[in-house]
Amino acid sequence: MVEELTVRDRLNSLTSRPVARESDEETLEDLAVCGLLRGVAERALMLEFRFKTGNIVALGFAWLEKAEFDASEGITLHFVNAKVQLKGRNLRQPLRGNTRLFDGIIRHRIPWVQECDRTGAALVDEAAPIITEIRIQQ
Repeated sequence: MVEELTVRDRLNSLTSRPVARESDEETLEDLAVCGLLRGVAERALMLEFRFKTGNIVALGFAWLEKAEFDASEGITLHFVNAKVQLKGRNLRQPLRGNTRLFDGIIRHRIPWVQECDRTGAALVDEAAPIITEIRIQQ
């Protein structure tokens, strides 16, 4: 016997909410120097700059006008009303697989970057990327 759907059942099926996707914790990978969104369609709205002091500043990716990588200077991000410099070592080395920090930033897949102190830097593999200084100029 076939069950007939009422008009209300049909409307409910059309307006029902989609199944909840994975939580942020399941799609975000913590790589010590930064976070990486794993999903192909995942994009961050803002980029958090986490300082070794515990302070955090977040700037919207929508305001990012230009990004530069210079092997001697690091990564410079030009936002509408701020310039952010990320200095460190091995910033061009892959984080995971073929994903590099600069590439992840320009693709909006890096939701946060973390400044590391000297003690933490000494514990990290010497070939791994590490941010030793974040400078924000207004």
